Amino acid sequence: MSAFACRQPECVGVHRDHRLVAAGVLIDDVLSDVVADDASGAAAVLAAASAQGERLRITNVPEGCPTAALLDELGAPMTIQQLEMRLIV
Repeated sequence: MSAFACRQPECVGVHRDHRLVAAGVLIDDVLSDVVADDASGAAAVLAAASAQGERLRITNVPEGCPTAALLDELGAPMTIQQLEMRLIV
């Protein structure tokens, strides 16, 4: 597995077996729109992003995805939660 990062806005991604398994967008200390096949891919993206500075804020993480599960496991505090609603008429 290898990780890569590029600059402003930075794309952070993880390759495994010649395919992209996780990626996110990093702008300053904010990582957003992380997608990952599994927890190890999410962990590698978080590690690559956090290596770039002293703190890391993560936004737009859907409940139940591998990244959300990893953040829960790490004890990361949630400061804002977006709730999705659907109106059925």
